[in-house]
Amino acid sequence: MSYFAEAMGVVAVIINVISYRQHDMNRYRLISAIALSFLALHFFLLDAISGAIVLVISVIRNLMAMRWQTVSLAILFAVLTAGFGILEWFYVPLLQGWFTQLATVVGAPEWQYVAQPWTMVFAYASAVIFAVGTILIRNTTILRKCFLVAEGLGLVYALSVGSVLGTVFNVFNLVSIIVTLYQDSRKSFAKE
Repeated sequence: MSYFAEAMGVVAVIINVISYRQHDMNRYRLISAIALSFLALHFFLLDAISGAIVLVISVIRNLMAMRWQTVSLAILFAVLTAGFGILEWFYVPLLQGWFTQLATVVGAPEWQYVAQPWTMVFAYASAVIFAVGTILIRNTTILRKCFLVAEGLGLVYALSVGSVLGTVFNVFNLVSIIVTLYQDSRKSFAKE
């Protein structure tokens, strides 16, 4: 177990909790991008490359979405995410050398990427849902329901690669979404 990898996961969880307390959407996107950066490093150090890739794409997406929320941007990130998924699925041997060199630079011990195509599907499907939802969906109830699915897929991915802190990250998000949906439904029921 890499203590540095786990420390990055802890930092990601703490910053993620802070991001959920933001009321301004762009402030949320920025703080969330910081949390996702630490989680990407956490997954990278755990050799969970699919998770690292989709999280780096998510960081860029969040930062760009602070300025633009267009259909073309959502399509760009959905295609970019799916493209990296296809690239990883079919060209892992080509990526092996590059990832090994990069891992050596950041000090990941005995780094060896082993492709697990079934886990990749969860990471990339989750990221595509987030890409479209984060940029295009304006109805918060629909957005939260989409994010329930995406976080569920992220949770399956975190569990499948053995990421305790990734699991905590996703569970926190799932609980936050469920609680908020419940509170919103009670408010709307009380209005009726």
